[in-house]
Amino acid sequence: MKKMFYVFPDPMGDTMCKIGITGNARMRLSVYGMSYSNRKYQARFQMVYWGSAKAIESLETVLKTRYDEHIEPSEGRTEWIREHTVEQLEKDIDAVIDGHKFKVYKLPPNLLPLTLDNLATVKQYIEESSKK
Repeated sequence: MKKMFYVFPDPMGDTMCKIGITGNARMRLSVYGMSYSNRKYQARFQMVYWGSAKAIESLETVLKTRYDEHIEPSEGRTEWIREHTVEQLEKDIDAVIDGHKFKVYKLPPNLLPLTLDNLATVKQYIEESSKK
């Protein structure tokens, strides 16, 4: 089963991002988007990496350890990384993947950000790429 690791920017524009994993991007994006009017905001994963469940879970574990001092300390906030932009996180995540040799793949820029609108296209891309 393929899973996704995502970076979700703060919807209010703060310099923090949520990192997480999901096996069901449709549900996750729907949940994140329900707090806001779709006319003003659409939930989006600004960066997405995909791979086997084991590889994605290993990546998440390493990153949460790496960012421990920047993670929101309150209950329910353990995936929010303070004082990091999407761009900063992308560089760090790429370095971690390269350093650990995780078999994790990054969605290309033309498929980002991932939203409910392009989810079917992204799923098809992952499916086709998995066959190679």
